[in-house]
Amino acid sequence: EGPALTDQVQPTVAGNSGTETSTKPEPDMAPARITKASEFPGGQSAWMAFLSKHLRTPDELNAGEKRTVLVRFTVSAEGSISNFEIIRSGGDAFDNEVVRVLKKMPKWKPALQNGHNVSVIFTQPVTFMAFEE
Repeated sequence: EGPALTDQVQPTVAGNSGTETSTKPEPDMAPARITKASEFPGGQSAWMAFLSKHLRTPDELNAGEKRTVLVRFTVSAEGSISNFEIIRSGGDAFDNEVVRVLKKMPKWKPALQNGHNVSVIFTQPVTFMAFEE
């Protein structure tokens, strides 16, 4: 049996950020606008660092292969994270790894809408890549 690919495999976060949408449009108004997006403590770079540090690539990835998991979750008005939903599966092992790490996240700074904290739905792609030997 050859050496494990774990030293050459690295999960990455696709793109610079995910996207979010308000869960509560206000009645009798134009579509609700988020005036300040929810934010991982420490900002975008801390969010990417958190994912890179905690994600472990499942052994099912072959050299040169990549798998992307698209996950959606709710950031509550209090900053709690919940309602993990896989929108695009990368396979069970990859989906489970993404959800495992997201459940470890600290509370986020909640989104603001018209001066009030609001819940938002956040969608994030996570790509696992195995480098060629």
